Amino acid sequence: MNHHIIILGGGISGLSTAWYLQKKYGTTKKITILEQEPRLGGWIHTESKQGYLIEYGPLGFSPKGIGRHTLQLIDDLQLSSEVLLPKTSSRYIYTHRKFHRIPPRYTTYLRPGFLWALMKNIWKDWHAPPSLQDESIHSFFLKHCSETVCQYLINPIIRGIYAEDFDLLSMQSCFPRLFEMSQQYGSLIQGCLKRPPPIPVPASVQHLTSAPILSFKQGMSTLIHRLQDKLSANIWTATKVTKLAPAPNHQVLVESHNGSLYADTIISTLPIHKFCSIQTFSTAPPPNLPRSSLILVHLGFRHPPSVPKGLGYLLPSKEQSKILGMLWNSQIFPEQQAHGLTLFTVFLPYLPNSNPKQDAIDSLQQHLHTSQSPDLCHQTVISEGIEQFPVGFHKKLSLWMRSLHFQFPQCIFSGSSIGRGVGINACIQQAQKVATLSL
Repeated sequence: MNHHIIILGGGISGLSTAWYLQKKYGTTKKITILEQEPRLGGWIHTESKQGYLIEYGPLGFSPKGIGRHTLQLIDDLQLSSEVLLPKTSSRYIYTHRKFHRIPPRYTTYLRPGFLWALMKNIWKDWHAPPSLQDESIHSFFLKHCSETVCQYLINPIIRGIYAEDFDLLSMQSCFPRLFEMSQQYGSLIQGCLKRPPPIPVPASVQHLTSAPILSFKQGMSTLIHRLQDKLSANIWTATKVTKLAPAPNHQVLVESHNGSLYADTIISTLPIHKFCSIQTFSTAPPPNLPRSSLILVHLGFRHPPSVPKGLGYLLPSKEQSKILGMLWNSQIFPEQQAHGLTLFTVFLPYLPNSNPKQDAIDSLQQHLHTSQSPDLCHQTVISEGIEQFPVGFHKKLSLWMRSLHFQFPQCIFSGSSIGRGVGINACIQQAQKVATLSL
């Protein structure tokens, strides 16, 4: 009988893990994916509404750094012809009633005050001490740059990723590669200069490596659909797992509303608290991992207001805005929208008793100096979808996973909840690593 691997979760982590296992083992191991929702993909979900292509999750992914793993996967799946390059690359920070381009234009560097501030920040980073233990993102970057840079550059970027400020979030869990660079070199600039060359990518996707963001002609769900088509695994959707229990012959009994299965190996991509609610191997509580919710408001226009040429903008906490930022979808990937239609996506933190649609419209009108109202206004709630890794989480999680392994050695974890970064690229890289383990 073939070794049976059951993957819990049919999002990008579960599907890409199944793909890499299939590449490694072929048909010598049986693979089953269990997903509680009626569709696959998790937060990656694309739909067309009234001619607008709407992403309910990420708009795209970066091909840089660990994004090269995603490019390798695209080549594996023969999807390179479906990839869209952006039509713009500029990013902005909105503060003091103005859009500030990031990075600044070349002429900005010639200003004496700016050049002096830049040199002071470079000197501070060059002499930064190595990171000896986990700390908040804010305190980490204070060792490498000024408080002004932290508040008006780092802070809005962190809010755009985690929908939260950077004072309590763990540097080691949120940005593990930067943390490891600081451990080894102290200076991030020196770490970048001494880091090994990027992993090679196939020729079919080499031209994509310098883009700031990529997507697909029919949206990010293209990646999910192609994985589903290429996988030979058994895929059970609308299947909520209710219990994981010991079984004879060192197997695991997997109970669900659709019946029971026996597994030799469990790969969980579930949030840790959901996994712990169904496993019966250990009573040790996992480390606390708060989760925040994010609201996306999609605003469609037939006659759009004027915006700067760019991807969109973020706002620092000091602006005290009700929104975190805005993406100008139609400037990035105009091919995705029907002719003559323009789409913007506003993202907001979840706040009780708020009116996200009106807050999004008010912010757009205020920041873009317009009185125009959208022809389409659609809201999506990503409920408890963003992990808020607290300082010290990585160490606590490692201890808990080590303890669990003694009682439940058949289980392996993947996905964003284990604190190796967030986003599509981190999930795919982690899936590759899981496939290298001996099962």
